[in-house]
Amino acid sequence: MRSLVRTQYRPPSFSGGAALAGQRVNVLVAGKTKGTWGSPAYLKGARADAKGVVTFWTTAGAGAAINVRVQWPGDPRHGVSTSGALGAYWK
Repeated sequence: MRSLVRTQYRPPSFSGGAALAGQRVNVLVAGKTKGTWGSPAYLKGARADAKGVVTFWTTAGAGAAINVRVQWPGDPRHGVSTSGALGAYWK
């Protein structure tokens, strides 16, 4: 008999601090294929909460390795800013 195991996953999240509160950001993802990382590509837009934390959900196929980054597109006074990569692996 097969059983179903439920697992809770914590979604990727980034903290940009109070300056990012309420701002829309771009979520960028890069995948690893045959040992080589691809370039980050736009996945979706997300909005930072009142504390400046960006949380989002994504899925990947079995055995996938990804790096996720958050990019703030900037404003007239400040240029584009991109976070460091947060790695994830699905078995």
